[in-house]
Amino acid sequence: MKKIFVITFVAMGLFSTCATTGSVGSGEPISEPLTFSEIVDVENTSKDDLFTRINMWFVSSFRSADSVIQFSDKDSGVISGKYNADVFVGSQAMGEWIKYSSTITIEIRDNRYRITLSEPSFRTTGNSFGGPNSYPGINPTRSVSTSDVATAVLEGWTNLAKNLKNQMITIDSSNW
Repeated sequence: MKKIFVITFVAMGLFSTCATTGSVGSGEPISEPLTFSEIVDVENTSKDDLFTRINMWFVSSFRSADSVIQFSDKDSGVISGKYNADVFVGSQAMGEWIKYSSTITIEIRDNRYRITLSEPSFRTTGNSFGGPNSYPGINPTRSVSTSDVATAVLEGWTNLAKNLKNQMITIDSSNW
């Protein structure tokens, strides 16, 4: 009976360890630093108008207190800050929730802007079983160095850039 108890206890310990560590960071290593950059043309739009639109987009899109504009200079046409997002990585059975942070820089010129996202880091905040905030305490922040996390971050960055592009194309401030 003691053997069954010990075997069961050890098996439960192994399963709970697997459940809490999940698959985050188990993908293939990436060799290059992760970055995303896109130049978007916005016809017939001055630098000043784009600067205002992009600032308004930041206000409406950055709803977390962790996502902030850290630098904004209208003359040079640069807005830069920190972007944070939560994303699920891995399979439904063994995945984990991560919160990633990255630097966002938008450079503005007449009729176009360039969005660049770089320097991603992340920390694990939860798992498949407990939800996005199920890990108590603070887990260490790690750099994005594996394909599974890089894929999730790139998808988030792509969606953010699409959201900005849609906002810049559909806003018509002259007819309010």
